[in-house]
Amino acid sequence: MRGLEEEMMKTMGFILYFVTVIYYSIVFVCPFVFVSHECGVGLSHWALYTYFIYAFFSSVLEVFTVLRIQSKVRDAGILSFNRWHATELVMGQVARFDTYLDMCFLSIVYQCEMWNLVVPITVFIILMQLYPVTAMISLLKVDTDLHHTQPYMERNC
Repeated sequence: MRGLEEEMMKTMGFILYFVTVIYYSIVFVCPFVFVSHECGVGLSHWALYTYFIYAFFSSVLEVFTVLRIQSKVRDAGILSFNRWHATELVMGQVARFDTYLDMCFLSIVYQCEMWNLVVPITVFIILMQLYPVTAMISLLKVDTDLHHTQPYMERNC
């Protein structure tokens, strides 16, 4: 597994962080770009089309990643794409889409100048994003710490 991490994770980590940046860009930009400038009209269809294109490609990337790791391990008992992976894929997409819809709702409420709703919705979105952002930052720190301690570990093994 250590060899697999060294071979694949640098590239895969970059790709996964890049996809995360794209996700947050879509979530925080599209609802405000594609909202109608007239209160009560809502969002353009392009707001959803953009998100669904992202969701499709990120799903394909996730399946490709699991299958690629599976092919490198070459032991179906250790890792295989199964119902659990499919469930995690669907639930991850549902959670990300929920956040996107919250931002869409915030953009509509903001456009209609309903200030009594803007603040609670914004606080809710911030609270929902605290864990994923904190987890991502901590993973970056762990990744950096592993690169600094790896030569020490190799010398003592």
